Amino acid sequence: MFGLTALDIENLNQDEQAWDALVEEFSEYRQIWRQRGVMPMLRALMTARHIAENLLATRAASGA
Repeated sequence: MFGLTALDIENLNQDEQAWDALVEEFSEYRQIWRQRGVMPMLRALMTARHIAENLLATRAASGA
């Protein structure tokens, strides 16, 4: 859903700066959720992470 491969996740595990950036990104989503609600947070997350595009690409690749 987030478009990360196992290698991407392993690289995050090895790269402290990248991990810290990801933690900060998700802290911002938490702040949006608390201040504006879940829907604005989901919109921000889906936009930043291209989730709709990833889901459509996955669906197209599976032949659905």
